[in-house]
Amino acid sequence: MIRTDWQDWKRWSRKYTMLPYIYEAEWKGLPLSWEAFWDQAGPYSFVLESGRSGRYTYVGLLPSAYICGCGEEAVEYVLLDRDSVQEALSGASAHLLSVRYEPARKMQGPPLDILRAWMAEYHSPLPEEMSCFTGGCAGYLGYDSLPMTKQPRSRTEADPDEPDYLFMLFDRIWVYDHECEKLSVCVHIDISREMSDQGVDEAKLLEAYRRAARTAENLADMWRVCAEKAAAAGKTRRARFEQLAKAEDRNTDGEAYLLETNMSKEQFTAAVKRVQDYIRAGEVLQVNLSLSQKRKVDLAPEILYEWLRLLNPSPYMGLLRLGEFQLVSGSPELLIKKSGNHLRTRPIGGTRKRGRTEEEDRALEQELLTNAKERSEHKMLVDVEYADLSRAAEHGTVSVDQFMVIERYSHVMHLVSDLSAKLRQGLDAYDVLEAVFPGGTITGAPKRRTMEIIEELEPTRRGVYTGSFGWIDYKGNMEFNIIIRTMLVRGGTAYVQAGAGIVSESVPEREYQESLSKAQALWQAVHYAESAEKDSLT
Repeated sequence: MIRTDWQDWKRWSRKYTMLPYIYEAEWKGLPLSWEAFWDQAGPYSFVLESGRSGRYTYVGLLPSAYICGCGEEAVEYVLLDRDSVQEALSGASAHLLSVRYEPARKMQGPPLDILRAWMAEYHSPLPEEMSCFTGGCAGYLGYDSLPMTKQPRSRTEADPDEPDYLFMLFDRIWVYDHECEKLSVCVHIDISREMSDQGVDEAKLLEAYRRAARTAENLADMWRVCAEKAAAAGKTRRARFEQLAKAEDRNTDGEAYLLETNMSKEQFTAAVKRVQDYIRAGEVLQVNLSLSQKRKVDLAPEILYEWLRLLNPSPYMGLLRLGEFQLVSGSPELLIKKSGNHLRTRPIGGTRKRGRTEEEDRALEQELLTNAKERSEHKMLVDVEYADLSRAAEHGTVSVDQFMVIERYSHVMHLVSDLSAKLRQGLDAYDVLEAVFPGGTITGAPKRRTMEIIEELEPTRRGVYTGSFGWIDYKGNMEFNIIIRTMLVRGGTAYVQAGAGIVSESVPEREYQESLSKAQALWQAVHYAESAEKDSLT
C-alpha cells in the first residue's frame, strides 16, 4: 500500500529538500533471525528493537554518511558512488553491493553543536500518519562525550579507544509496527539537485518520486526474502535455546564465565567504602560504581545478538554495527524520548535477582517494594531525573506518571518509574540531551560531584558504557536508551560493564555481586551461543 502520493511530493517540494516516500505492507511478526539482513548490509548498520512491550522496531542497512568524533573534533564520512548505490536499490532486484566511505570534511565544536549543525542541513516533513522514526540519524553518545567534570581524565592505553560519539545518516529504513502488524519502508530522496533559482523542475521531481517508489517496493521485497531465508536458522536456534534454558540454571554465578575485570573484588569493595566516606562527609547521596569485564569470543556479534534477543528481550535493545566494533545491547532503560513537544523518561533503580519459581519471584518483588534502602535510593534517582527534565521543560509541566513499579527481565527485576514533561519553547532535541545526559540513574546524586568521584575511583574511562544510543529524525523527534546490559565487541574480544548504586547502607560484597548479576544475561548469551556452535560441529 502506498502511503505517499505524488501530490504530497509536489506540496512538500516547495519547502523541503528531503522528501519521504512511505510504502506499507502487511507482515505478521518480526523475522526469527536478522542474519540474512546483515548479508545485505554495509559495515555501518543497525537494528533497534522494543522487546515484548514496545511498538516499533527499526532496521537500517546502509547509511549515506556517518559522523564520528572525539572531544571537539569530528569527521564526516560519505558513501562513495552514492548514485550507483541508489540506482542498484531502485533496480529490478535491489541488492547492496560492496560499499565504502571516504572522509568528506572535518568539523569542530561541542558534540551536540556539531550534531545539530549536521542534521540542520537536511529538511524533511514527517508524514502525518507516521508517529515514529522514518529517517534521520542513528548512533550513540559515549559517557565521556559531554564531560561535566572540571578536568576530564585524558585517555590512556587502558581506556576504551572507540570514538566519543558516532552517528549514521539513514535515508532508507524499515519500520515494523508490532501493534498494527505492518511493515513500512521509508525512503528519503534529496531533491536539492532538482532545484534551481526558479524552483523545482517538475519532470525531474516526478522521476525522483518514481525512483523512491521503486526503491521502497524493492526494499519491501528484500525484507520478505531475508525474513524467509532466515526462518529455518531462527527456528533451529529457538529450539536449541529452549533445550539449553531447561538444562541451565539462570542463577549461575557471574564469576563462572572466566572473565577478566578491571577491578578485583577487593578493589571494588574498597571503592564502595570510599564512596561511603564521601556520603558520610555530606558530599554526595548516592554514586553508581561500575566494573568492566572482558573475555575472548569466537562468534560474530550478530550471532551473539540473536541469542541475547532469545534470552533477554528488553524494551530498548539493539545491535549497532559500527565498522570495527559492534554494540550488542539488551538495555531495559529509556533515557529520553521526544515526540513533538512531549518529553518522557523512565528511570530504573533497585534490583533483585530473579527467583527460580513464580513464588520466589513474588517474594523477591515484595521484598524489593518494601525495602527502605531501595525505596529511598529509587526516590533519590527520580528526584535527579525530575530536576534534569525540568531544565528543558515548561515550568510546572514535569509529572511523575508512574512510581516504583516492578519490571521483570530474564535474570533480574527492577523498580521503575515514568516521568513526562512539555518541552520549553525555543529549545530543541539537542538542548534536551544536554539537560538529561548522562542519566542520573547511572551516575548518582548530585550528578556533577558523583561524576568526579566516578573518575577518581573507576580505573578506566567508561567509553560507550552508560552513554546512550538511539535516533533523531529530520523533525527533531528522538528516542535514546541508556547503554547498560550492553556488550561491546571488537577484534574478537567482548567487553561488558555493569555497576551498582552505592548508598550509606550498602553492603560492599552485595554491591559487587549485584554488578555481576546485571551482566549475567549477556555472558549467558555468549555461553549459549558457544554451546550451540560447538554442538553443530560435533
